Amino acid sequence: MPPSRVLHLIRSPRLTARADARRVDSPRRVLEPTYSALLACRDHVDAARTTEPDTQHRVVLVAAPDSADAVRSSGLAPDRILHPPLAIPALAWSRCRGERAWNPTAVRLWSPGLGTLARLCKASGTIEQTPWSLGDAPPGDEPTTPAFRAPANERHIARRAAQRAALALQDRDILLVLLADPPAAADARDFAYLLGMLEIAVGPLTALIPAAARAVRRAQRFDRLAIKRSTLHFIESSTLDWLDAADAAVLRGPRSAASIAAAHAALARGLPLVAPVWVAPTAADPTRSDADAPRLFISDGRARTMLPASLRALHAAAPWLPVEAARSAPIRPTERAPESSLPHRPRPRAQQSTA
Repeated sequence: MPPSRVLHLIRSPRLTARADARRVDSPRRVLEPTYSALLACRDHVDAARTTEPDTQHRVVLVAAPDSADAVRSSGLAPDRILHPPLAIPALAWSRCRGERAWNPTAVRLWSPGLGTLARLCKASGTIEQTPWSLGDAPPGDEPTTPAFRAPANERHIARRAAQRAALALQDRDILLVLLADPPAAADARDFAYLLGMLEIAVGPLTALIPAAARAVRRAQRFDRLAIKRSTLHFIESSTLDWLDAADAAVLRGPRSAASIAAAHAALARGLPLVAPVWVAPTAADPTRSDADAPRLFISDGRARTMLPASLRALHAAAPWLPVEAARSAPIRPTERAPESSLPHRPRPRAQQSTA
């Protein structure tokens, strides 16, 4: 019986700053490749080559412009790299003839938008989807591949020291990281506004934003005009690589396999995490006791829940911070504030003239 051959198709994300970043948290969002898919594919192939010695694995990467750093930092070693014209995966069909001659028994997809290439690459095999290729993660359907593993203590300490030294951070400096995979799932201006409010409440902070997030230029303008004592860094790589240096994290984006993996990565490192409500069921671990439970702070994404949740997360990361407001319970996403507590909004001029 001939050995099984599994062909892995994956796209590399574009993590550099761009002016055409599209919104991906709307119902009709454009599915984009994610950084966590690179890590999941790497872990899966490495484990399969050890546990399944009779199965041959081949990784073909469809590279995006300026994606070499992302692939290098992920540790994925592709067997072949394709550069399709206009960065459209389907236009790489002529370069996939060699993969069809390899006659794979299965083609495994790790990114959306690769269905055409998969049909061209398989001769008689099957096409297998992964949660990362589907984009959405239905309730209860979590990624089965461990995209992230909790780092060893020595490695974590070394990476934390090196990354914080690169940012010129001292031991008592607080680093807040914005997690979004893909980066376009996050709004950089909203996070910069949140950082400005946190600066007023607790003092100077340092924050990381992915450079490929939406509204980066507006965030940079807000940083110049309104943020006085804190430091805002725009990282042209995945902020998932900086979790070892972080003290707390804020997760933004819709429910997807990549977002679930990013939440698990932060919680595996014991970071206080501000996240949407759908993270709570996926973060539950029956083997943990209440004292060891991950520090998860739920927010619906609006300022009136993001600010108290972030204050509580910062107080959990650094109890010495002057965060008196963090000790008060935040408004739950399902609760509504009384009308008397809402700010008065003036009526439009047309209504005033007819009153």
